[in-house]
Amino acid sequence: MSQRERAPGSLPTPGPVGRAARFVLGVVTAAVFAAVVSAHVATPPGSDIPTWLFFVAVLLAFRLVGDIVELSLRRPWGAATRAVAAAGIAAGVVADVAVYGRWWAPPLAWYLFLLVEVTFGFLAVSFLAAAVLAAPG
Repeated sequence: MSQRERAPGSLPTPGPVGRAARFVLGVVTAAVFAAVVSAHVATPPGSDIPTWLFFVAVLLAFRLVGDIVELSLRRPWGAATRAVAAAGIAAGVVADVAVYGRWWAPPLAWYLFLLVEVTFGFLAVSFLAAAVLAAPG
């Protein structure tokens, strides 16, 4: 189907550059997913403070969680998803301080670990599927 024959409002399928970009992004997000899992297999979450790269992944996951929820559930929730994620982080810090007496302990560590893993796992699968299926967008 040529550009002129497409239905109005539809997006064209990506060409080789778009598919390659989706594949590269899928590999990068899968690498972040694997790196975080391997770091937590070596030491359980909450035992010691992770490297700064983990916190960069947390910031990216926090930024992208709203978009992922909107894409997967197809509802425009806006900033509510980030507010829920921030409330989870605050609850983790409060639980850490109340139970363990320090800000970095298993409740917050597990919450952030799961936030990063769900976000980057979803992104890896969706980017790789978009590259294989030539999905527009």
